[in-house]
Amino acid sequence: MYLRTISTRFMSHVLHFLAIALCFWSWERNATACENNVSWNSYRNQLFVAHSLAIAFCVLELIPLILGITSINYARSFLAIILHLSAAIGLVFFLLQHQCALRIWPIFAICSCVPFLIECSAAIYKTVRQRL
Repeated sequence: MYLRTISTRFMSHVLHFLAIALCFWSWERNATACENNVSWNSYRNQLFVAHSLAIAFCVLELIPLILGITSINYARSFLAIILHLSAAIGLVFFLLQHQCALRIWPIFAICSCVPFLIECSAAIYKTVRQRL
């Protein structure tokens, strides 16, 4: 049972990472999709920052999972699976519909920051608990 949960969680992380990389590769369409093209550089910079942070958060989340620090907890695993799959779906729609660059921030905040903070707090808690 643990193996299925861990492999599903890993696959959802990888799927989210690939969706971010795909959006990072074709950011120009989303930067030009905004109505106000005067601040095109601002939209480009926002997309660059959001995608870079999302990639960094995704990689930093994978490290404790691969090392086995935070792999066996059903509630946290279920939440991570749901958030990463919804992020992948949201990013694919973001890319295919050529949405404005400002719409990346809710996807980033909900589907990248929340799992990252949960994973970091769980890793810190488990590390401190093992030392006591």
